[in-house]
Amino acid sequence: MKGHARPQESSTLAPQQRKAAALLASGMKKSAVAQAIGVNAATLWRWEREEAFRTTCGRELHDALGATRSLVVDGRLRALRLLVDAVDNTSLEHRDRIAAARALLNACPPPEAATPPAELKREQEPIFSPEEALFVAHQILEIRRREHQRQLGIDDENE
Repeated sequence: MKGHARPQESSTLAPQQRKAAALLASGMKKSAVAQAIGVNAATLWRWEREEAFRTTCGRELHDALGATRSLVVDGRLRALRLLVDAVDNTSLEHRDRIAAARALLNACPPPEAATPPAELKREQEPIFSPEEALFVAHQILEIRRREHQRQLGIDDENE
């Protein structure tokens, strides 16, 4: 029964077909793909009607999207780490540290504030105003600074 046949694996495709699938998944136009692998555009369109080729294209696209998503997540994590480092960096100007704290607070809302229950969305006020959030961030920085000085053996009361 042809309709119930299992799709062929990409290993059964010709090297040109596997390369075409990868290029299509990367976003290249069909005419450019056909030219790049040295086949007629009609051949590429014929391949696209084959289940094994479509399956391979889908897998390639899925892998490409996963890799892109990983790059975005990794980039976001690196950016957040830089903000945390800036907040903790006592050699930076105070306003720059507060700007980093503000960016960090904006990038990472509290989980309960990110997805409140539907019945609370209209009624619930923010926990802190922006000014209060900056004050809290400053207090956290001050606590960290004192803790760091304590670890270094520096007397905080002489400042």
